[in-house]
Amino acid sequence: MTDNSDEGSGVDGRFPDRTQNVFFLLSRRRRRAVVYTLAMSPRKQVSLRQLAEIICSLEAEGEQHSVPTRKVTNVRTNLKRSHLPPLEEAGVITRVSNDSDILRPGPAFGETLSVLGAGEHTSNALD
Repeated sequence: MTDNSDEGSGVDGRFPDRTQNVFFLLSRRRRRAVVYTLAMSPRKQVSLRQLAEIICSLEAEGEQHSVPTRKVTNVRTNLKRSHLPPLEEAGVITRVSNDSDILRPGPAFGETLSVLGAGEHTSNALD
């Protein structure tokens, strides 16, 4: 008889399936934008303010040359409350320090980016 108590507990015991967790994390457009932005950042880090500005520009789809400060503040707050905590918990991103607004790739960043890239290739092949 085998012990199945750890079956499906995932690498860190919090998620039943790591792949399923990555897909869940990437199911939100803004979370995907965080990963892409960090991947394309020349210094492999980005401030929360810069990230909010980039996401606002992406969501405006080039219709505006400048994004209103209020919109950037709203997106920044939404990122801080809803999107960054799950990415941090999963190890996709880290902060330079606990109270910092500077984000860097975390230990699971490469794997997450690979899954995201594979999804893009699959999506393009289906078109």
